[in-house]
Order: sequence, then C-alpha cells, then structure tokens
Amino acid sequence: MFGFMQEAFAESELRKLEPDLKILVIWGAQDPVTGFGKGTRRFVQKLKNLNYSVEMHEYAGLRHELLHEAEYLQVYTDISRFLQRQLA
Repeated sequence: MFGFMQEAFAESELRKLEPDLKILVIWGAQDPVTGFGKGTRRFVQKLKNLNYSVEMHEYAGLRHELLHEAEYLQVYTDISRFLQRQLA
C-alpha cells in the first residue's frame, strides 16, 4: 500500500494532473497514518511547489477517518463549501 502511495504521489505522477485543478486536502491532526499531519503537509507543499491551487484543512483532535468522527457534519460542510466555490 505504501509503495503505491509513494508512486502515486511522486512528482512525475502529480505533474499529470490538470494544471488548473483545484485541490482540497483534509486530514485529522491526530492521524498516526500521516505522522500526525507531517506527511500530509509535505504532500500539500509538493502540490504547491508544482503550482497547483490547494486548499487545506487540518481538523484538531480528529484521526484518520474524518467522516466517521463525531464532528463529521463539520467535515461534510467544509467539503460542500469547497465544492460550491469551485462550481460558482
């Protein structure tokens, strides 16, 4: 699994994304899978270095499965607002 992620997040693969693609990256600050956000912040920086438009949101106190946390409605609201802005 991690080998796939390394390949998928490689700069050569990320360059294949549409240049005007708007990207939302969300994560839980207490997610041990991402190194408590360290890996996700590196990924966001990599996207920004490639000049992608990235919006990010870190959820304090949440873990890996954001949509299964007690605060899931806030997460859905944030996703919905991002989508509405992109479709406006």
